[in-house]
This record gives sequence, structure tokens and C-alpha cells, in this order.
Amino acid sequence: MKNIKNTSDNFHRLRLRIKLLRKRLRKRLRKCAIFLIVRLQNFKKRSFKRVKGFLITIFAISYSVAYLLHGIFRNQTKQQQSLFRLGVIVPNDFRLEKPNFNGGTKDIQSTLEQLSEMGISYELFHVSRTSSHALYTLLREPSRFFSISHIIVSIPGASGLIIPYLKILGFSEITFRSHNAELLHRWDWIKSSKSVWIILKSIKKMIFGFFSDFFVSLFASNILSVSEKEIDIYWSVLFPWSRRKLKFFPGVSPSHIGNGHLFREHEGGRRTYATIVGGFEGGTVISRADRHFINQGHKIKKYFNAMGFRLVSVGSSFNLDFCDINFGFVDNYLEILHNSEIVIVPTSNGWGFKTKIADAVTLHQSVIVTETLYNRLGIWRQMVSPIRDWADIPNLKVRTFSAEEYQSFLIKIMYLRRKILLDLIQK
Repeated sequence: MKNIKNTSDNFHRLRLRIKLLRKRLRKRLRKCAIFLIVRLQNFKKRSFKRVKGFLITIFAISYSVAYLLHGIFRNQTKQQQSLFRLGVIVPNDFRLEKPNFNGGTKDIQSTLEQLSEMGISYELFHVSRTSSHALYTLLREPSRFFSISHIIVSIPGASGLIIPYLKILGFSEITFRSHNAELLHRWDWIKSSKSVWIILKSIKKMIFGFFSDFFVSLFASNILSVSEKEIDIYWSVLFPWSRRKLKFFPGVSPSHIGNGHLFREHEGGRRTYATIVGGFEGGTVISRADRHFINQGHKIKKYFNAMGFRLVSVGSSFNLDFCDINFGFVDNYLEILHNSEIVIVPTSNGWGFKTKIADAVTLHQSVIVTETLYNRLGIWRQMVSPIRDWADIPNLKVRTFSAEEYQSFLIKIMYLRRKILLDLIQK
């Protein structure tokens, strides 16, 4: 009887185990089915986008060839083309009148403001970041587009892929605004990332960025680089034939950054923040502080508190437990910036920090950067304080400047930009 009972129990347990295994198997199969369905849907979407992009490219090329062969709009605008007419190609989400704190957008805004101050009129063309669709958008207004004699392409990212199309269409004076050396920028992403997906995505963007800059080096008439360092270690090395086209065109802050800060100084008001600035898009390289910086956080806070400042941070996904206040991504960023006496860039990675330093200099603020970033700065080095090891923060002597010194430096920068813009016009 005992043996029969044991056999019955074993059989019962076996049935339960089989039932459990079947349940787990059904669950896994369901997950696999869902995964395959999602992947199939994504594949369909990607395939549709590729087909759409291919068709738009074919249509745009056919469209442009037709106009070139018949010479319709070239003949109609021949008299207009003998005069200087400037066209500026910008991203379709750019709005001149809208204050923005993205580095690329601020750079476009400041350039357009300076053109207006110099009395240079321009036509603004808003296009997609996809080259084929951008060309399609431009050719939808052929009479307006073909009346342009000089073009400035200012779209952050791999926008240089549109340059060969513009050359085919007969535009001889094409100026490309290089916001970043995309290959170097994405390489920093790869080095700092622990996610395989982000690494693969960065490699893809790095390849697109390289070929974009390669086409720029071949077909653009002028390349306006935002960084002297990028000219020396990137453009001149990988694309040596482009050296005669390269010009250092430093980024400056648009007018909405500086509005109101002098009032605070004239009234004798003291700015109370030492501000750690991060990125304004989560997941970017500059959105992450160095691990060593975080480890020395309480020592950094003690240093600035002793100077009479509150240590605060601002930026997307920025939350440092040693700060007095973590503002995160806020709508009143400008108010926080105007109340900052010292700006701290807490990362050694990325190349998208230059406009943050330009903002700080515009607002007459002291700037602290890592030694790695300091070595990438060029002309801006004279306005910042480098630090090699955040553990040595108690011994750091922050550089300060008078209002006249800040103004003198900014006038020098604006004169350099003005000279380059005048050279473009006179060609």
C-alpha cells in the first residue's frame, strides 16, 4: 500500500510539473510571438520609410534635372542672380523668434541676428534633416529658391549630405556651418556609453557624420567651424584638401541670453548660484557628469558654500544628491542662469559644451571646466578655469574678470565673425 501511495504521489507531482512547464512554455511562446510581431511592425515601418525616402530622392533628382535641362527658373531669375542674395537653410523645427537653449539652435539664432545687425538680408528655408526630403522641400518653391546666389547650410548633424545636390543644381557659393565634428562627437558617446544599443546607434550616426563631412570637404565653398581644435585635429587631418576652405567662426550667444543680466550688475545685486550645467536632452554625453566629479561632490559643495554660493544643478536627467538644489529641466532656465556667478561643466566627454561657455562669458560669469575640455577650447581658454582633479577643488583659484575685460573679449569675437561674413558676401 505504501508503494502504491508513493507512486501515486510521484505521479501527481509529475502531472503538476508538466502542467507548470506547459504554462511557462505558453508564456514564453506568447512573449516570442509578441516580440516577433513588434519586430515585424518595426521592419515594415523602416521599410516604408526607406521606400518613401528612395522615392522622394528619385522625385527630387528628376525634378531638379528637369529644371536644369529646360532652364526655366534660371532664365527667369538670371538678373536676380547677378546680385547678392543670401539663403540660409535651417532645420524645420527652428524658429528665430522663439528663445531656445539648445546649442545648435542658439548658434543659428546668433548668426541670423548678426546678419540683420550688419544689414544683410536673407531668405530662410526650413527643411527636414533628411537630405532627400530637404531637397524636395526646397524645390517646391523653385522661383524663390533659384533666385539665391549664396547659400549657408546650418543644420546640426549630418546635414552635409545635401551639399552635392546643391552643387548639381548649379549653386557655386555654398557655405557649410559645422556645429560639431560628428565623428569625434559620436566617438565620445561610444567611449562613455555602457548600452550596446546606444553604441550601435552612435556608430551608425558616426558613419553618416563622416560621409556628411566628406561631401562637405569636396563640394562646399567654405566651412565655418565652431572650434579651432576641430580644424586642427579633425578637418585638417581627415580632409586635408579642405584646408583652404576652413574658417574659425566662433559661436556666440543670441540676444535673449544676455537680456537683463546687466541690470542686475548695475543695481549691485549679488548673484548667489554656482551652477552645474548639464544637457537639455536626456541621454546625451553632456547630460552625464563624470564619476570622479560625483565622488567628490560633497567636497565641491563645501568649497562653493564657503565662498557664499549655493551649489545648484540644471539640465535634463540631472539629479546630484550633494547639490543644494537640483532644478532639472526647467522653463525658467534663463532666470537661474542670470542668478549664477559661477558655471561648472562637470563632464570630460562630448563637444557640445561650447555655447554654454559662450553664454557664461556673455553673462560675465566665471567658468570651471575639466582639463580635457580646456584642451579643446582654443580662443575661449583665456576665459575659463581648468581643473585636472576634482579632489583638488579646495586649492582651485577661480579666474575672474572685470566687465571691461569680458566686453573686450566679446567685441574681438564679434569682429572675427563679422569679417568672415563680409568675406562671404564679397566673393
